[in-house]
Amino acid sequence: MHWKEDYLHFVWKYQLFDSKNLTTTLGDSISVLKTGLPNTGQGPDFTHASVKIGSEIFHGHVEIHIDNKEWYNHKHHQDSYYDNVILHVVLNQTAELHTLTSKNQAIPILCLDSHISYQTIQHLESLMHAKKNIACKDIFQLPPNIIIEQFKSRLLIERILRKSHFLQEIIKANLYHYENSFYQAMLYGFGIKENSDFFLAIAQSIPQNLLARYMDQPHKLEAIFFGQANLIKEVDDYSSQLLTEYAYLKSVHKLTPVLHKVKRSGMLPASFATLRLAQFVGFIQNKSHLFFKLIQFENLKDIYNYFDTSTSEYWTFNYDFGKAEKKPLSRKLTKPFVDKLIINIILPFRFLREMQEEKSTEMTLNIYTELKAETNAKTKAMLDCFSFKNKSAFDSQAMIEWFSNYCSPKKCLDCPIGYETLK
Repeated sequence: MHWKEDYLHFVWKYQLFDSKNLTTTLGDSISVLKTGLPNTGQGPDFTHASVKIGSEIFHGHVEIHIDNKEWYNHKHHQDSYYDNVILHVVLNQTAELHTLTSKNQAIPILCLDSHISYQTIQHLESLMHAKKNIACKDIFQLPPNIIIEQFKSRLLIERILRKSHFLQEIIKANLYHYENSFYQAMLYGFGIKENSDFFLAIAQSIPQNLLARYMDQPHKLEAIFFGQANLIKEVDDYSSQLLTEYAYLKSVHKLTPVLHKVKRSGMLPASFATLRLAQFVGFIQNKSHLFFKLIQFENLKDIYNYFDTSTSEYWTFNYDFGKAEKKPLSRKLTKPFVDKLIINIILPFRFLREMQEEKSTEMTLNIYTELKAETNAKTKAMLDCFSFKNKSAFDSQAMIEWFSNYCSPKKCLDCPIGYETLK
């Protein structure tokens, strides 16, 4: 097996070796009292460790390498950050009796090679070289359920923070004006995956005070949004009216349309940019201070009430300008679509705000347990492999994060199932 240093870090961190009869290369007995805390910054790999060597207890840091020579290759013997190392842990046997610090002090060496079981090595090799989406699929051992649930809670927060990254960028771009930022983020969400960046650009091109001015005039709002999106095609009376209205508003408010190619290929008409923009206009009209209203909810019903909206009559008969439906269709936002907005925009935005204000996030996290679980290839893979339950968005969001950022990149060493399997 080709060992990597992070494998050995994992073995040391969880003491996946026979701790009996450990000795230094000088022959002194070793008892590991505390392995220490992993250090990802400058300096030794594990800090604040405790080991008993012979009859004396040492407190300090532990450095880990595959071979003893790497200490010198990395020039640790010239770096004062490593002067408080109390034990140099290496995989391979070495004839050297100790390692030297920058002050020429001797550090005991522990060679772990003969203390790591063949089964641990076999499982580690199986995980690292597996070509399956879930590397441990054929050998996994599940930890106690409480460990699984704790890890799922951590995964949900990691996923929310990951989703929050683009929200933070929007907030910064708006100089921390949360109402503007929330409006832009919501339009980004209405754009779904295919047109989200396009919709964000549209939102950024329309001043918030302009929307407030025409909040109760849906015809003008549609003219602004479709005009800025450069989507109005003069093919019927309605489109001609919108085009005339937009030309006037564009001149008066000095608007600049967004030059962006809209995506339609492979999409169902219900997801076309024209319909989504019409639905967004229906959503925002006659509503003010959406940000403060939509982050102060106490239950899902409060949120759903804000999405009980529809489009102007034109869009019940058309899915694009001049492209008619066979029969009138309701353009109300569907519950699955609203749930996606709640999961991807509203809850992360609220969570981010609570974090910034150092408020409790418990209620926000609990909302995920009330939302319907998502089902896709990633959740199915996790369910098929581990027989997990998928009762709510709490479960599905955690499993998607687990699959995407632990299983797929093979971060088995950071996963409780990986640990239990190797243990």
